[in-house]
Parts: sequence; C-alpha cells; structure tokens
Amino acid sequence: MNFCKNVPNINLRPAVAFSLLVLLGLAGNYFSVKFFFGVNLIFGSIAVLVIIQLYGVFWGTLASIIVSSYTFILWQHPYTIILFTFEALVIGILKKKTSKNIVVLDAVYWIFIGIPLIWLFYKKILGLNSTQVQLIMMKDTVNGIFNVMVCNLALNWLPLRKWIFCSKKPVPIRLKEIIFNLVFACVLVPSLCITIVNSYTKYNNMIKEVRSEISSEYSKISSLINTWYQLRFKALSELSGQITLFDIKSPAGLQSDIEMLKRSYADFQAIYIADSEGTAIAFYPEANERGEPTIGLNFSDRDYYKDLKKTLKPVISTVFVENDGASSPTAALNVPIIIESQFQGYISAALSLMDISNLIRLNSEAENISITIIDTNSKVVATTHEDLSYMEDFATHMESVKHLGDSFYYRLTSLKNELSLMGKWENAFFILEKNMGDAIPWKLIIEQPILGHQIKLQKYSIQSFAIILLLMGLSFLFAVLVSRLLSNSFSKLAQVTTHLPSKLVKNEKINWPNGRIIEICLLVNNFKTTLYTLKKMYEKIHAANIKLEHVAEHDPLTGLSNRTLFKKNLYSALDNAFNQKKMVGIMFLDLDRFKYVNDTMGHAFGDRMLTLTAKRLSVCLKENVTLYRQGGDEFTLIIPGLSDTKELEEIAKKILEVMQNPFIINGYKFHITCSIGITVFPTDGSNLQTLLRNADTAMYKVKESGKNNYLFYDCTMNSSYYERYKLENLLYNALEKNEFHIYYQPKINTKNHEIVGVEALLRWTNPELGSVSPSKFIPLAEETGLIIPIGDWVFYNACMQNKIWQASGYKPMRVSVNISALQFRQSDFTEKVVQILNKTGLKPEWLELEITESTLMKKTGYTLAILDRLKAMNIKTSLDDFGIGFSSLSYLKKFKIDTLKIDSSFVNGIGNCINDEAIIKAIIFIAKNLEINVIAEGVETKAQLAFLKDLDCEEIQGYLFSKPLAAEEMEILIKNPDINNTEH
Repeated sequence: MNFCKNVPNINLRPAVAFSLLVLLGLAGNYFSVKFFFGVNLIFGSIAVLVIIQLYGVFWGTLASIIVSSYTFILWQHPYTIILFTFEALVIGILKKKTSKNIVVLDAVYWIFIGIPLIWLFYKKILGLNSTQVQLIMMKDTVNGIFNVMVCNLALNWLPLRKWIFCSKKPVPIRLKEIIFNLVFACVLVPSLCITIVNSYTKYNNMIKEVRSEISSEYSKISSLINTWYQLRFKALSELSGQITLFDIKSPAGLQSDIEMLKRSYADFQAIYIADSEGTAIAFYPEANERGEPTIGLNFSDRDYYKDLKKTLKPVISTVFVENDGASSPTAALNVPIIIESQFQGYISAALSLMDISNLIRLNSEAENISITIIDTNSKVVATTHEDLSYMEDFATHMESVKHLGDSFYYRLTSLKNELSLMGKWENAFFILEKNMGDAIPWKLIIEQPILGHQIKLQKYSIQSFAIILLLMGLSFLFAVLVSRLLSNSFSKLAQVTTHLPSKLVKNEKINWPNGRIIEICLLVNNFKTTLYTLKKMYEKIHAANIKLEHVAEHDPLTGLSNRTLFKKNLYSALDNAFNQKKMVGIMFLDLDRFKYVNDTMGHAFGDRMLTLTAKRLSVCLKENVTLYRQGGDEFTLIIPGLSDTKELEEIAKKILEVMQNPFIINGYKFHITCSIGITVFPTDGSNLQTLLRNADTAMYKVKESGKNNYLFYDCTMNSSYYERYKLENLLYNALEKNEFHIYYQPKINTKNHEIVGVEALLRWTNPELGSVSPSKFIPLAEETGLIIPIGDWVFYNACMQNKIWQASGYKPMRVSVNISALQFRQSDFTEKVVQILNKTGLKPEWLELEITESTLMKKTGYTLAILDRLKAMNIKTSLDDFGIGFSSLSYLKKFKIDTLKIDSSFVNGIGNCINDEAIIKAIIFIAKNLEINVIAEGVETKAQLAFLKDLDCEEIQGYLFSKPLAAEEMEILIKNPDINNTEH
C-alpha cells in the first residue's frame, strides 16, 4: 500500500504522527499494569523513545515531559517525570554519538543515572524504607529496559519512516542487531509475563486468605453478640408472657418483677412496663436523676411504641446516649404484652452497650484485627479500634474505598504529609462490613492493616525483579555471543539460498555450506529437506491441477463434459469453422416428463436414469460428436465441420430412436423420450449465447408440439416466445393496475330452477392486449407463482361480493372459488381462509372451494388433513372437472368431498356419444351412493338438461341458463331469476 500517494501536504503527516505517538504514550501510562499497593508498570516511554529515534532529542524530550506528566496522577509525586525525561534525553544524546544498540544504552542509563536518582528521590526526599526503595529501583530498571526493547523491535520491524516521512528507502538492519533483539526479547518478555502472572496470583491468594480470616472472625463475633442479645430479649419475653390482664389493671406486683429483672442483668439501666396507651405503670428506678417520679410517664410518642403496636413483635430502638456523667451508648429493648390476642402494653429495657467492646476484646483471638459495631445511622456502638470513640460517625473514616467483593473492601486513608502512594498504603486496611442478622439492626465491621501483607509482597517482587535482571544480564551476554557466531554462517547460507525457487525449477546443483554449529547444520538440512519436499509438492500439484481441471470440466454424476468445457470447445469449434468456411451444429436435448419421474420415484432414481441416458447417447454418437450435460435433464451436442445439415438430422433421428427403448431401473420399466432443438452456425447465430438460446427456443417449440421430436431453429419461433414474454411481463403488473375483474356464473337447481349459488370466474382485460383468455394467462400465472396473490385477490373479492348481496337482502347462496394447486399447497392455506372470512364477514357455510383432481391426488395425507379442517369449519368443497383425470374413483371414499362437477366434455357428448352418457350415469350413480352432490357444467341445450334431470342430477351450470356475468348484471339476475329461465 502506498501511504504517500496523493498526499496534498507532505509536511502534515509528521505532525499528525507525532501527535498520535504522544497520545499512545499517554495511553501506555494510563493503561498501566498494576501489581499491588502502588506498584505499577508503565509503557509510555515506548512511544517517547520512538519519537527520539524518528524526530530527534528535542522533540523526544518534549514528548517525554508530556507523557510522563501522567505519573504525577498515578504516583502523586513529580520525581518519575524527572526519571523518564532524563532517560529520553540521555539515550537521545548517546545514540547520536555511538551506533550501539539502544537497549545497551538504556541499561547504562539505569545503572549509572536512574538507580542513583531513585535512591535520592525515594529514600532521602520521600522517606521510604529500604525495602520499598529496592523494589522501585529494580522495577523501574526492568520496566525501562523492557520499554526500550519494544521500541527497538518496533523500529526494526515496522516501516515507521515510510509511513511518517514517505521514505522510499528502507532502513537497513544488521543481522547481529536482529539476533540480539530477538534473543533478548525471548528472555525478557516471558520472564516479565511470568512475574506479572505470579504477582497477580500472590495478590489474589493473599486477598482470599485475608477474607477467609476476617470472615471467620466475623462469624464468631456475630454469633457471640447475637447470643448476648438474645438472652436479654428472652428475659423480657418471659416476663411479658407471665403478665395477665389482672396484672395490667392492678400493677402493684409488676414493680417487684422488673426490680428482680434489673438485679439479674446489670446492664439494664432502666426497665418499665407500660399499658396499651404507652403510660408507664411500673418503672425502675421509680424516680429519675432529678427526683421526679417515673411511673405515669407516657411514651406513646416514641417510634418503638408505634412499631410495637403496629407489628406486635419485639423491637429494638435506635442507639442513643444516656447522660449519666459519661457518654454511654444505649438501646431500648421492647417486647409487646399480648393478652387474648390483643395488645395490652409492653416492657421496655434501656440496655447499656458499654460492655460489648469488652466482650469483643475477651473473645477475639485474631491479631492485628480491630472490630467495630455501628448502628443504622453509622454511629459507633462498640469498638476495639483505638482511634474510634462511642457514637462517632464511622463514615468519616471511609476514604478511597475500593470494593473487592461482597461486603469486602479496602480503605486507603488520605495523609496530607505523605507524598508517596506506596507510603500511603502503609496506613490502609482490609475491611469486612456485614449485617449482624435480622434480629439486630447493626453492622459488624472487621478491619485488618494491609502493611504486613504489603511487606511480604514487596519482598517477593524484589526477588522476582532481581531474577529478571540476572536473566537479562545472562541473555545480554548470550545474545552478543550468538549474534556474532550466527551472522557469518547466515551470510554464507543467504548466498546459497538466493534465487532458490529458480534453482529448483532449473534443477541446478547447490553447494551447501558446511559449519560446526549444529543449528546451522540443522538449518542447512532443513533447506535440503524443504527443497526435496518442494520438488515432490510441485509434482503433486501438477498432477492435482490436471485432476482438478478434469473435475472442473466434467459432470460428477454422468462423467460427461459439463457446460464449462462446452463453452470452451464451442468457442474453438466456431473459430475453426469460421476459418475453414464450415458449419457447426448445436443440439439442445431435454428429457420429456423427467420431472414426473423425479417427483414420483425420488432423486436417486432420477440420477440413475440420467446416468443411463448419458451412456446410451454416448454409445450412439460418432467420434467427432461430443455430448455435454448442461444441468438437470438438459444435454447439448457440438457437431463441428459440417458441410450441410443432413448429418444433423441423422444424429437427431438416431437419438430419438435409441430413446424409444425402455429404461429398466430396480425392476421398473420406464419409457422416456426427449425433445431436441437444433441451431447451425453461422446461419442461426454467430456467437455462443445466440446459438444456445436459439437451440433452446427450438427445443421448447418441440415441447409445445407434442415432444419426442426434433426441430431446426426458425426465426419465426421467436415471435411466439416474444408474445409469451410480453404476456408474462404484463401479467406481473395486472393486479397492481386493477386489470382483473370477476364474473359470476349462476348454479341452478334442476328441480325448481332457482339460483342456488354462483361460481367466481377470473377475467383479465389489458389496455394493450384487450380481453385475455383465461386459458392463456391462468397456466402462465401458475408457472410463475403469480397465481397465489391473484388467487387470494379473487378469493377475497368473491367472498366480499357475496356478503354485499346478503346485506342487500337477497336470499343467501354459496359462492364457489377455484383454488389452484399452488394455493392449496401453501402451509398457511387454512389460516388464509379464516382470515378472509373474518375480514369479509361471510359465514363459512356460504363458501365453496373448487379443487381439481390433480390437486387432490398429490400428497394424500396433506390433502386429507386440509379437507378435514375445511369440513370442521363448515366450508363446502367441490371436485372440479371430475372424470378427466386418473385414479379418481379409488380416492372418492377417502376424501370428504361435498360436490362432484361433471366436466363439460362429457356433457357435450349427451345425445351424440353413448360412452359419455354412460360415464355421466356412472358418476351420478356413484355420487348418490356416496351421498355426494352432483353438478354438471357446460349445459347448453334443453336435451342435455332433460337427460340430467332424468338422472336426478341436482344442479347444472351453463349457457342454457346464463353465461358468466359481471357483478352488476348478476345482481339483476338475482333480482329477476326468471329472465333466462329455461322453462319460459
């Protein structure tokens, strides 16, 4: 890809690239790899070092200041900015003066400048301990060298100069440097990745251990406090259960009960019993600190009283402070007095919470853990934390909180005098904060300092980074040694393998170099093996190409040449014929009724017939005639070098003759013929497309003429196909342009000559063609699939018209709608019937669906299911054109048909053909015995009517009574049915 093509301003590209590199640098620092507790690896200097190499020291230093500025946000001090800016500046200056690898230059920087600066900044200025300073020294050194290595790989392997400066000359790279970079990277990258993964694992394991330890302490303390709490609530509940209605009304004895309870539980500061109105009827002490009597005080304004009276369940109040000389957190325990299922009062005890802290201290065994209990307002109820006091707001201590899971998080306290993030972590805590249960509405908070865990992880990281630095030193020496050893051997090998493919093709002898290095020897052997393999592969590919060419040009079923080879050979034959002034014959063969065989016997059977046909035709053809399979049941022949057309006739007759013999497949005997269309070059066309199209046209003309024949193409044939094409195009738009209309032919009862129904008949009037016969456009609509939307339109409008006549007050009658096979086979056919009836409002009993014999005979299981559904909906069905199909009588007893329509071809034979009359009698006789109604269509004479009436044919339809009429004319006939009555 040419990045510099059509660039309007060539100076804009470096500026844009510089900005993108700076943004990448900022992103490298932002998306840092976080180890733990303020220890991060950053990668922003990768982009900075690339800028140094491409743009120079000044722009690299400027970029470093911008990119490193983010570290102030990350670590909250400016010293990292100085470290990484110095790195960019030193490497830029050294690179100008020496050709050394920048990885080596960066290692020199960190050893002699970076590490001393870290000791100065972090030890002397920030005051970090020795462990933390050692960790930062090793971490930043590894981080810096890794970034330089990535920068070096990017500069060596990516065409950055070409992209940015449109440089056409690639920057040459020494093999020694490539080997050094790769060897160094193969050591540094895996070791750093392993360290990162292990550190994450250590950190996560530490989190799990801390959480497990704190959770265990939570379970123990929570259970202890709940037991302590339940004992006091139980004592109050027992006293509540002993109080009777008599005691409430005469409370003299209740005073001694609460005094006894006070003696049992010293942490009850005050206890009183109140009636249902919240007035104290017994109180201990009997007077408050001011000497005022306590009995008779009313506490109905207290929230716990309202909750007791509403819920009738024990309630604990919010924590408050009793001013008894010292702040004492207190909670009121309240138990209702229920007598005869009625609230009669309650017992309340002011419980001092001072002893909870001592209880926690005595029972907590974990070291370095502080435990705090807070109420619903986040006020401290009890604590072992030295920095917290009773009723202090615990939320003020929650700074820099990060959640580590369900109710588990850590807190990082903000210290204004602490500049280092790592130092701030020394004062951080792991915290588990969970509710104590449903009974006590308090939270239990357990804290553990992070410092001990921080030190362990820091020491582990120091060891890990020390190992990486050691591996880096060893890999450096190894890389230098390997790069020197391999560069000479590789240069020799490069000379030998130059133009290796051409040497392979020319089969030249190659003098492979000898060496003492095993790897070089292996590489030479690999090249030898590769060369040998390539030879074998070349031979196989050549053979495979021949095979693929055969597969691509031959039909896999019959083995005949396919249409690809047909086109190729025909082009060649036409060129030869043109040069030799000869003719070329093209035959287009299509098997007659093959689709019927395929549909009835299955595709496997059809494939077998195609294979036998191909063999039979191939045998009867001359050597210069090639048979091709176009696809499906279509075959083509090319007959080159003709002087006249006699040979074409002989070949066509021979093909028709051999096709007369029956095919015997799996014991079945089949007779199948073919139709042949013939065109001749150059008479019938000068190119492949024209000749093939004209042969196809001639073949279809044979199909129309009765099949099993051949015809030469004649230009007059195109006219009929043009008419059909034109008719098809006009038919596509006829429905949209409202060119269809429906005529209705009445059905007459032969006994009283009343109209008992009408048949809806589709008519098409086109502005260009005029009135088009249904015999022309109906088959075309079925072939193109347009019969489905057209049939739906007829269905809807016929039902709507019948509903309009009924709404006008005319006597209800059935409307018959012809249903095509395609409509009937639609999966949603019955749903469409229901939808149309619902839309038009026509009741099902006034609808009759007419289907043909051929529709009925296919997929009998499906047909039976559809007829059953229609029968269940009370919709009548009629079998149209009965008697002209096959196998009809054997199926009549299976299908629930309401009416048989005797085809007009039999009615026309009444009085002229004894056989037709016999068939009519047989149909009526069978229908009567099967209780099926009979209607005869095409009745045109009174003699025909009399014959049918004598046979007790219920209904007739035909021109004797009325031709098909438009809806308006049909309505007039419905009003005056005697207009065309045959009796008059």
